[in-house]
Amino acid sequence: MKKHLDLAQTLTAAQMSDLLDSLQKSHTLMKKFTVNLSDNERTGLRTVAEGREGYVRDLERMVREFPQELSESFNAAEFTTLLAEFDRWREVMLRAEEIAELSSDTVLALGAALMEKSDWANDSFQQGRKYNAALDRALEHIDRFNSRFGKSKEGNETDTPPAPFPEAAG
Repeated sequence: MKKHLDLAQTLTAAQMSDLLDSLQKSHTLMKKFTVNLSDNERTGLRTVAEGREGYVRDLERMVREFPQELSESFNAAEFTTLLAEFDRWREVMLRAEEIAELSSDTVLALGAALMEKSDWANDSFQQGRKYNAALDRALEHIDRFNSRFGKSKEGNETDTPPAPFPEAAG
């Protein structure tokens, strides 16, 4: 796992704006052609899940090979079109999931780096508060926050191990 992000290689503000604009354009385009099912509508649906895709693909092939064996009311072209659309939208879904995973991992890594830096700053401030009344008062809000989320005034965490201090730049 890449523990530290190279801030020299982050997106510029313009690149981030372009990325967000691109995602918004994709979202806007998709909305015209997608379905948003409620939880109730999802309940009980029999869908092409693992193990069923082969079943569907074999039947679609047989529909093309033996159309004379189907009832006249069966729309073979629609069946073939549905499978083609399923494949196209699954590709969209896979790419969107990849983007979501990359974004999620990046936000998680940034959050971890922020907590490490925050703990480092807090530990430094905790030492300085002994000699600075204004800093002591300023830290009261942080103390209240830490009392709710598991870090004591002394800097001991109750839910996660202490973050290591970064080495001093030489």
